[in-house]
Amino acid sequence: MEKIFLNLGRKILELRKKRKVTLNTMAQEIGMSPSLISQVERGMLTPSLETLLRISRFFDISPAYLLDDPSLTTAHEDHFSIVRPPERKSLLTQGNIKFSLLSHKLDLGGEFIMIEYPPHSSTGERKYAHEGVECGFILQGELDVELEDRVYHLKPGDSITYRSSSLHRTVNKTPKKVKAIWVNSEPFIFSAK
Repeated sequence: MEKIFLNLGRKILELRKKRKVTLNTMAQEIGMSPSLISQVERGMLTPSLETLLRISRFFDISPAYLLDDPSLTTAHEDHFSIVRPPERKSLLTQGNIKFSLLSHKLDLGGEFIMIEYPPHSSTGERKYAHEGVECGFILQGELDVELEDRVYHLKPGDSITYRSSSLHRTVNKTPKKVKAIWVNSEPFIFSAK
């Protein structure tokens, strides 16, 4: 997992240098400290999903581009794919939420992921939006999905589907871990187009 963050940091640094943007300018534009951006660039800090989204919007690129690392996947037959836990691409955010890609490099046209939320965690302080439709299914724990100005409280066995263009964020307000399966109809976190 450390390799994906070094790769992510290296890509951010390359983009920043290529576009001749200083740390201070970038920090001001995305509302983060220069120190935080520097730590992300050096692979010393795992960014929150909110931070990743701000950075990708700043450079006008997909978050998937920043996370893509072909060396982390194992080639399989074209007509099927099995992904064992050690082979999964994972992203651990600043808030320790773990996103794990469950599919392989078959063209699903979307993302099939498992999300693990530690106690009292969220996808960030602010809601965000992107293209597509999302569908989530709660395996364990209780999760709040904030959509625009409404909050939906989900328990194990509950599922939710919504347009990703609605401002949203997810929050685990409990002292227990939450585990959920999520599908993004448009590649968003891992799948680069």
